[in-house]
Amino acid sequence: MPSETLVMLADPLDEPEFYCVDVAGFGASLGLDRPLQAHTCKPGADDEMFAFNRPSEGRLYLVEHDRCIEADGTSLYVRPCSESPTQRFTYGEDGTLRLGGDGMCLAVAGGDGEPTGGRSHVRRDLLMVPCSEAEPALSQWVFPGPSPGA
Repeated sequence: MPSETLVMLADPLDEPEFYCVDVAGFGASLGLDRPLQAHTCKPGADDEMFAFNRPSEGRLYLVEHDRCIEADGTSLYVRPCSESPTQRFTYGEDGTLRLGGDGMCLAVAGGDGEPTGGRSHVRRDLLMVPCSEAEPALSQWVFPGPSPGA
């Protein structure tokens, strides 16, 4: 099984510390029921550390909170892990994270990042878009650490 890792956008865009998949909020205000966002990467933060292919194939598992990423329309949430196809992602050779076989890819919203009030942190919306329309700079992901297929 792969280790926990960030799910990081390959292109830094307007954020020199890069954008990572993130659960909104912090500590007691952590929004496990709110849509996921792209946020300034915080290596080691429990709201950004995922394991790929756990607890089963294709899952993106938020280890500290025992939940998996699930697509709900164009938004993404962390929900109890299940065998739902809305929780099954594949990592493409082109760096995209694709939802099952429905042609949708994980992407960040265009435009500029919004300040979040923390140090120099910024955020963007995270959404599912048709892979055929996804801009590479907004939809290519890396897993700094072990390969997601390891």
